[in-house]
Amino acid sequence: MVKKKTTMKTKQTINTKDIKLTRKEDKFIAWILAGKTNTQSALDAYDTTDYSTAWAIASQNLKKIKIMAYLQQISTWAVKRIEQLSKTAKNEWVKYTANKDILDRAGYKPVDKVEATFKVVKENELTD
Repeated sequence: MVKKKTTMKTKQTINTKDIKLTRKEDKFIAWILAGKTNTQSALDAYDTTDYSTAWAIASQNLKKIKIMAYLQQISTWAVKRIEQLSKTAKNEWVKYTANKDILDRAGYKPVDKVEATFKVVKENELTD
């Protein structure tokens, strides 16, 4: 069985014919790609209500070579798509976001700064 994912607007296909996923693994990946967390994806794909079980399933799934290979193929396509958007998008916000995403992933993401103030208390100043 040949699996192909087709994008809506570009009609580009991602050929994943060599990777055979179960129906539940396919649902799990689909939920991840839809933006859900790994655990939430397992809760939905594997019809479980136990959070610990779902976490274990998600952890095991993400260690499976076939799932890693599938996600790798899709991520390669996604990087190409982001690069294409950064150059050819008609909307300036889309171009900006695509370029920002490329820079973030290349290690040029600005460092998040957190200001913290501390008060040093001497041992003899502590009270119960």
